[in-house]
Order: sequence, then structure tokens, then C-alpha cells
Amino acid sequence: MQKIAFFDFDNTIYDGYTFEDFIEFVSRNVLKTDRFQNQVKNILQTTTDYNDIASGIAEIVGEIIVGWPQKKFEKFAKISCNKKKISGWVKPVTSYLKSMNFKNIVVSASFEEMIADSLEVLEIDKIYCSTFALKDKRFTGKIKLLLNEDKKVEVIKSEISNNQVFSIAFGDSVGDAPMLDSVDKAFLVRSYNEEIEKFAKKKGWFLGNNPDEIIKELQKNI
Repeated sequence: MQKIAFFDFDNTIYDGYTFEDFIEFVSRNVLKTDRFQNQVKNILQTTTDYNDIASGIAEIVGEIIVGWPQKKFEKFAKISCNKKKISGWVKPVTSYLKSMNFKNIVVSASFEEMIADSLEVLEIDKIYCSTFALKDKRFTGKIKLLLNEDKKVEVIKSEISNNQVFSIAFGDSVGDAPMLDSVDKAFLVRSYNEEIEKFAKKKGWFLGNNPDEIIKELQKNI
């Protein structure tokens, strides 16, 4: 039987939010303005909907990088969203899963340029993420694909279409709930939301991010 582990990235693998870290760094060190950070604050103050937040802040990133070549985006994304912010539980768990012949897949609304540095040091086999449109090797600022919560579920369903698959997933938020609810065993590794915690307990998901406890839980189910 094939075994697949799906990982959200922001606030799951990564200790924070890549969109916000990128916007803060570029605003402070490159653009010398707080306009984009104020736009982010406005979005966070006016909605709690996962898809609205993700699309709104992604559009701000798109506005910043209009006309940039890909190498420039890669450069500043690597500086602002780097592997130093990988959560402590991740390496032991991804290593254990690889030793148990799992295929590790990241499914993220973030952009590849923002997560690439972290994934260099993790045992990840495949990534699905959002993308910006390019024209003449420069970014247009338009979002080509935003991997929101519905798209994440589509990815998982495509990967586990074969019934002979044991699947697990790791996430942190209400926006990850459909993804977590699509697999055989779900892990809510970090949450600041009472709603998702209640839902997780009702569903019997594992709650917590202690790597030893996660591995013990995995050993019960594999």
C-alpha cells in the first residue's frame, strides 16, 4: 500500500506566514514604505475568511513584484522567508515518515519562491503551490493559480485516487480543515482558533506539535 503525507506550509512547517514576512521585509528594506503592510492589516481586520485573506494578501505581493524578473523575486523571498523559521517538530517527523516509505508532499497557498529555501533541508518529495503569471520572463502581478482550501482538496483527491493509499495530513487552521478531513489520519499541529480545535476533537484528530508524540501517534496508525 502506498503511503502519502500532506503538509500545509505557513504556520505548519514554517513558523509564521510567508506572505506577511515577504511584504514586511521588502517594504522595510527595498520599497521604504509602510503602504503594503497597512493594506495587509486592513485585510486582517475586515475578514476572517481563509480564502479572502489568502487571495487579498497574495494580490498585494503581486502588486509589489510587477515587472520583477523571477531571480529578483527568488532573491528577496529567500532572504525574508528562510529555513531558520522551520518549526521544530518538522525535521524529525518528515525524516521518520521517509524511513517508513511515505511520500511527503507540501500543499500550500504560498509561492514556490517563498518556500524553496525551507524545503531544501527537508525530506519533501513534491510540492503544490500558488503561482504568479509571467510575461517575457517578468511577473505581470496577476495570480495564475491560488491554491486555496478547495484547490488543496483537489490536489489530495488526485494523489489518493487509487484506493490503495494510506494518507495523513498536517495543518493548523480552519482553512486546512477540508484538507485534514480528506485523509485517513489528521494532525492539527498548531492552532489559535477555538472553532478548529473543537472540530478536531470531534473528528478525533491529533492535536499538538511535539515530534515524539506525533511519531508515537503515527506508530499506532501505520
